[in-house]
Amino acid sequence: MDWRKPLAGLLLCLLIAGMGFAQELDVSAPSAVLMEATSGRFLYEKEPHRRQPVASLVKIMTMTLALEELALGRLRMEDPIVASPYASSMGGSQIWWEAGEHMPLKDALYAIAVGSANDASVALAEFMTGSEDAFVQRMNERASQLGLQDTHFVNSNGLPTKKGEHYSTAQDIANLSRHALAVPLLMELVSTYHYIIRPGRKNEVVLWNYNRMLDRTMSETGRSYGYPGLDGIKTGSTTEAGYCLAATAERADLRLISVVLGAESSAKREEDIRTLLDYGFRTYRAEVIAQKDEILGEAKVRRGKTEQVPIVAAQSLKVAVPRAAGDRIERQLLLEKDLIAPLAKQQIIGTLIALYEGEELGRIDLVAGEDVPRGSLWQIIRGTGRDLLHSLFSNKG
Repeated sequence: MDWRKPLAGLLLCLLIAGMGFAQELDVSAPSAVLMEATSGRFLYEKEPHRRQPVASLVKIMTMTLALEELALGRLRMEDPIVASPYASSMGGSQIWWEAGEHMPLKDALYAIAVGSANDASVALAEFMTGSEDAFVQRMNERASQLGLQDTHFVNSNGLPTKKGEHYSTAQDIANLSRHALAVPLLMELVSTYHYIIRPGRKNEVVLWNYNRMLDRTMSETGRSYGYPGLDGIKTGSTTEAGYCLAATAERADLRLISVVLGAESSAKREEDIRTLLDYGFRTYRAEVIAQKDEILGEAKVRRGKTEQVPIVAAQSLKVAVPRAAGDRIERQLLLEKDLIAPLAKQQIIGTLIALYEGEELGRIDLVAGEDVPRGSLWQIIRGTGRDLLHSLFSNKG
């Protein structure tokens, strides 16, 4: 028997796995995805566009809208919210928010993030827009702005409703989660495992996050439910939606987002999330292509006071690459063909693209590193003449 043939087959399998093409994972949920958070590139997909109810994953959008307003200074954590009779009537997960009771925005947000409180979601929606229906309209508008083409909201908490069909997809939830991670305070909320509402009062409510994968404590059997590096995002479960989870974890500068929809049980959804994240961290590594404000070279400028401008990375670019890739990542700078002064500092002048074997891994804007004022008449004439001579001689022969 020729021993080289099985060895060659084994090496080929290892190479394919290392390159990230081994996509056959044991994921039981009907729909699931794995995304690299920085670039938004999907590393694994199973029925990513399958429309289905997503239960409390709807609350990712509810929190996002509130935190975006908070970041703009239109809301404050101390703002008092009063629950309406409708908000207090919500069933399922709740903090037993009585009609007419005041509570600060901060507590409402933690009630949603940690306790998945349906009454808090509606109270927050009514506080922000006057009615839940108006808030839902804003949710759908924001979904459209974020490019969530297969998502439709009908309430702020994900409970089954007679108002109409609500749905999303694993891909849309991943994209929403990626946006949400960049919203200030979101990660602080969703990474919290324990929070107390009305501390020290008779109606005190102790909240424990439904996402057991956040827990770092050991069970009686000595097994930790927590997943190393996992710090969010949101669980959800109803009879119609099954068990859903959008999770994110970071190890060695590689942040992944995994989404599982419609699992048969909470144990199954956690098992699927572990499978996805294990695959991602085992198969990929993070590589920094450029740091924010890093000078990547110089570009020629016409008709300027100076003839060169520093090319600067507008943002950091960090991508997931197969562990087998080595140093074969290509950094491609695409500049505008003709840069003409005046140029303003931070003006976009091109794009940086990271490529691996022809596949785009991510891209960022390139900007001017300094102002380039328009040159004097003499500088413009001299520069134009030099360009003309260069063009003539470079075209000879």
